[in-house]
Amino acid sequence: MSKKKVTEQVIKARVDRVTRLLDKDEPDWYKKIRVSKLDFMTHDQCALGQIYGDVAIGVQKLELESRHSQHRGIAAWPFYGIEVDGDTATEEFDNEHKLLCQAWGAAAKERREKHKKVVAA
Repeated sequence: MSKKKVTEQVIKARVDRVTRLLDKDEPDWYKKIRVSKLDFMTHDQCALGQIYGDVAIGVQKLELESRHSQHRGIAAWPFYGIEVDGDTATEEFDNEHKLLCQAWGAAAKERREKHKKVVAA
């Protein structure tokens, strides 16, 4: 059985879930994201890795595993847009990785622009 293709909207929703938590817990998180360095195959260059130093620290700090216990059908890390859901070395994986990088980049850019407006006001 083939896996259903993950869309840009699904990835955006996943990233939005965790960025809302970050906005409360780590309001300047967007300043730590280096889009060109994002790599969701590593623990220190994925989004939470760049913010907290290691993805596991971010997962623990944001309590993602316990928050996720109410959701079924997808593992916690992909559900929150911090890991690609699927097998590596596939076209689907590469596409999802690309979409995750784009979504995190867009979320960080959006926060940077909001911050500039607040500072300029």
